[in-house]
Amino acid sequence: MTIKSIVASLISITIIGLMFLAHSFHRYDRGLEYDLIVILIVLLSFSVLLILLFEFYSVFKQDRYKDATNYLFLITPTVALILLFSPVFKDEVLVPTKFVFCYEGTQNTSRAYFRIDNSFEIHATGVFGYNEWHTGEWRINKDTLFLKYATEKHRLLSDTNVINPDKTIIPISRDSTSKIRNGFYLGTCKGLN
Repeated sequence: MTIKSIVASLISITIIGLMFLAHSFHRYDRGLEYDLIVILIVLLSFSVLLILLFEFYSVFKQDRYKDATNYLFLITPTVALILLFSPVFKDEVLVPTKFVFCYEGTQNTSRAYFRIDNSFEIHATGVFGYNEWHTGEWRINKDTLFLKYATEKHRLLSDTNVINPDKTIIPISRDSTSKIRNGFYLGTCKGLN
């Protein structure tokens, strides 16, 4: 094992730690810290990839490929790079959900998780990197779902929403009793868009 492979392993462990941090900042903060962590992850990932390529090349060039211990340097960096592109850090639900609603638009998707501790989280994604989180508390009374937002409101839901018999959500506008057209339906997203 060379110094380069040890450095690649340490950088890889740092990348994994930063991915956990980035996920938390992405969900709850989205400030400058998040942008800096993402830039750092990209730079460190690129450097690990270069180190891996050079190290792999040197193993074969110096005829060290017959000894299995020379491949140990691949383990940690490879795991870090796989985690970087895996869905491990996406839509993780920390508290069990009571029910889930989904919205699928032409170029965007929103998933609403209503948890058993009466908190909710709506993750809205779309084209060109659109990514938003909406959080707060919810309560239900018969067929009416009340949302108290801790963050900015989701554009397709209001504070007061009606759950139809067909298991779709119809938001009731605060200004009037008119119903706004909506596409949230009960269950996980079906890939309809």
